[in-house]
Amino acid sequence: MVETGVRVLTDQIVTGIVVAVVTVPLTLLAQRLARKLGKVNCELSWKPTMGEGSVDSPGGVRFRERQLAVTFTNRKDVPVNVREMRVDFYKGGKPLDAQERPHLEFAGSRGGRQQMFERATLHPRMPESRTVIVSPGHDEAVRQRAVEEADRIEFVAVIEEAKDIRTRLDPWNELEPQTKRC
Repeated sequence: MVETGVRVLTDQIVTGIVVAVVTVPLTLLAQRLARKLGKVNCELSWKPTMGEGSVDSPGGVRFRERQLAVTFTNRKDVPVNVREMRVDFYKGGKPLDAQERPHLEFAGSRGGRQQMFERATLHPRMPESRTVIVSPGHDEAVRQRAVEEADRIEFVAVIEEAKDIRTRLDPWNELEPQTKRC
């Protein structure tokens, strides 16, 4: 009788140890995957900020600058980094070449404008905003014509530890600001 009780207790202890050895790593792995599987969302506003002419003038409106304001929200449980942000212009399925591409500047986190994108850390569930300023330049007819004739414009954000974001934007000469979720 005592031997049977000891054997049952020993079997239960061994079973408990095996269950613990198997379930603890699986639980930790599942928690880690759940933290990393979230998504990075964004909201953007693509709007003209500098132009000339008017709708009634013979040449119409010509935009000299547009701004893309982007607000990211990290739905993961771990921080991620936006390594690169840009606005790509295409004509006939091909990206514009260096002589046609507009200039990109970035609103600095401390004000002013910067030529280079400053890496952004996206903390979980805390919105983070960045602004891209796009301009063909003043008196740069080739760039101005190229942005006006582009048949596709895309916002691209390269994000470490998350899926990159690619979102199509309205044409350069669109009068109304575009707002959308991506």
